[in-house]
Amino acid sequence: MNAGELGAAISRMPEFAVMLMSVMYDRIRFVTARLAARRVPIAARDGEPPVFAPALLASLEAALPRSAVTR
Repeated sequence: MNAGELGAAISRMPEFAVMLMSVMYDRIRFVTARLAARRVPIAARDGEPPVFAPALLASLEAALPRSAVTR
């Protein structure tokens, strides 16, 4: 699906956009929770830069307890 097809689908069915956002939100929560649970910082792996900035991870972790899944 290209950007034009996605835009057309969303304009025809806005609930499709809400469903996509819900899926993306759930995946972001899952990834951030797994990263937060790691005991070894991501930056410590072979000198690679971190995937997420530490400040961003901290703000996401702070928001997680307040979040709720709504369908």
